[in-house]
Amino acid sequence: MNQYIKAYRRATADADTPAKRLDAVFERSILECRRAMELIKVRDAAGKGAAINRAVDLVTELVAALDRDMAPELCERLAGLYMFVLNRLGDANIKFSVEPILETVTILENLRDAFAEAARAQ
Repeated sequence: MNQYIKAYRRATADADTPAKRLDAVFERSILECRRAMELIKVRDAAGKGAAINRAVDLVTELVAALDRDMAPELCERLAGLYMFVLNRLGDANIKFSVEPILETVTILENLRDAFAEAARAQ
């Protein structure tokens, strides 16, 4: 099993509700993005690549968790956003650039906040 999937499962095992698990995945992916930005600034190619790969694994888990039967239109829109995030992370990795990661962090933070607000409203 992929070491990043194991890390994801450990990170979410302590969360006792789906909303908390989702929040944990968003938080971890944002943390890895921020770590990648810092590593780009110090020109650490290997560290940057590892942080981006961890963020990609976490966003891929978000895609896999979409329940298309429950809300097909919403899931399609979310899948599109997640694919955009994955593409921008790829751009950042290839171009050694912080700007694409800044975009992804904004998107991930907005989604995290929207899901948290929806969970509070239930």
